[in-house]
Amino acid sequence: MGATKLALAYGRSLELRSGDADTLQVRSATGEVEVTIVITPDGPSVRLRAVDIEVEAARAIRMRCETFDLQTSGDARIAAAHGGVTIHACDDVDLRGERVLLNADVPPMPATWEAFEESCARRAAASISPNRPGTVEREASAPDSVDSDG
Repeated sequence: MGATKLALAYGRSLELRSGDADTLQVRSATGEVEVTIVITPDGPSVRLRAVDIEVEAARAIRMRCETFDLQTSGDARIAAAHGGVTIHACDDVDLRGERVLLNADVPPMPATWEAFEESCARRAAASISPNRPGTVEREASAPDSVDSDG
């Protein structure tokens, strides 16, 4: 119903409003909203807008939610200085990328499509058997099973 405004350092301001939802907002000197906490009957909602956000914990950071959505306009990294990294899903794991490298040194990308086709042709030529020119070497297969009825 009412609003209370308090001036903060560096031109920022703090505003408290009550009504259907209680709201706390921190605004920058230019009036942009940097922090918003809205308290509704369903619970609090927090929005944060900042140049950088850093969270540091001596032991653990845990997040529990219905949906976790991380979007970046640049690189995204997960690194473990000690120990492993585990991804667990009770359904499919969909991993998409221009190239997905698993335990591999990064090979250089061909500069052109033609260079890519040439490298494919070289790999195909390397797989041709020297015993029978013009044929691709195949692995030996097990003999056909014999029908017991004769």
